[in-house]
Amino acid sequence: AAVHVGATAALVDEDETRRIVTLLTDAFERGRPDPWSIEEADEDYIFTQLQGIVGVHFTATAVDAKFKLSQNRTAEDRSGALNGLRATGHESDRQLAELMDHMSKPPLTV
Repeated sequence: AAVHVGATAALVDEDETRRIVTLLTDAFERGRPDPWSIEEADEDYIFTQLQGIVGVHFTATAVDAKFKLSQNRTAEDRSGALNGLRATGHESDRQLAELMDHMSKPPLTV
């Protein structure tokens, strides 16, 4: 499965860059036993770090999605692939198996 996205980019100001970094930090720290936040850091440290970060907003202009998930294979081949993926115990493999299963059935849409 692959998605290619065309987009236009626009630089953002320092305040918006800080907001973006705060959102990203919160998202990646969420779920940790002792999550860190920008508000806890020394302001001089954050200011210095932000000087090396370029904030960008992207606006999608085109989306092209392609799925090659064994739709062209026999039902037996697909079944083997699905069973193998589901047997690994990895969540990402289980999700891929579900997508493969979904995409092998008409009308082959997401």
